[in-house]
Amino acid sequence: RIIEASTAQLDVSWTREAIDLFTLCCTKPLLTKVGRHAPHVGAAEPATTRLGNWYAAPVVVGKMSMVVCASEASLLPLVVKGAEPDLLVERVTHLLGVLLQALDAPEDAVARELREMAWWQAAPTANQSLLATVNGYRRSVEHWIATTPGSWSLAAPAAPAAPRRRP
Repeated sequence: RIIEASTAQLDVSWTREAIDLFTLCCTKPLLTKVGRHAPHVGAAEPATTRLGNWYAAPVVVGKMSMVVCASEASLLPLVVKGAEPDLLVERVTHLLGVLLQALDAPEDAVARELREMAWWQAAPTANQSLLATVNGYRRSVEHWIATTPGSWSLAAPAAPAAPRRRP
């Protein structure tokens, strides 16, 4: 009994406390897509990253699909071009690294944030205030793209591309 109890405790501490983790909190339509590619789907866990968990919502303007994300801790927004759910977290971390470097964040802080974003899980949105912020960003992106055609390609840095699929 003692060995079984200590093993169970070890397993629990390893799964949560020993792993750097963040949660991508998605709106229902996005969660159905991202959830298929997430290592785990459940309730949001406290993030180990400085920027906290991320909230995400899809945006479609014409034929262009994007995802608007916001950091729970800072409300820092990211707009991820392309809506491939299997590449979403990879693109979020790539764009975050580019943005933090452009903001002259210390290199060690950027590296730590990106390293701690290596493990993630998906969850439904729970914070209505933060979801309202993401929806405000979403409306701003829709308006910006609709009123400034052709400007998107100038604003978005290169991000990992989707794998080519044969017809």
